[in-house]
Amino acid sequence: MTLIQELKFWTDVIELAAIPADGECLTPTEQEVLSQTCRVLAQTANYAADQMEKA
Repeated sequence: MTLIQELKFWTDVIELAAIPADGECLTPTEQEVLSQTCRVLAQTANYAADQMEKA
């Protein structure tokens, strides 16, 4: 998986995690999952940027 594909993957995961299971609002657990997924995307984006600068 390329870095761009990984960024796309985490973006897709965030889109799915942002949809509440009950259709109304995110539960505290769902909010926690969404928050952690956003952190993973941010870390991956920083890593990708660092790798692109090295290239």
